[in-house]
Amino acid sequence: MPDDQDGWPSVQDISAYDERTRERVKKVYADNVGRWTRRLGRVLQMAFEHEACVFFLCLLALAPSRRRGC
Repeated sequence: MPDDQDGWPSVQDISAYDERTRERVKKVYADNVGRWTRRLGRVLQMAFEHEACVFFLCLLALAPSRRRGC
């Protein structure tokens, strides 16, 4: 983990990476319509589950917590 702020990517870099990744996944979907392999299905399911976990963690981070006195 970076020791200072300069070691972290900017919000713009993170957003750009996220957009590129989503575009690549969309291209995989479009290029393989009707001919998915078991492996491709597992990879896409894993990617979906990862997105769902990240979304859930964001919700947890934003939700008020009784432990924190919010």
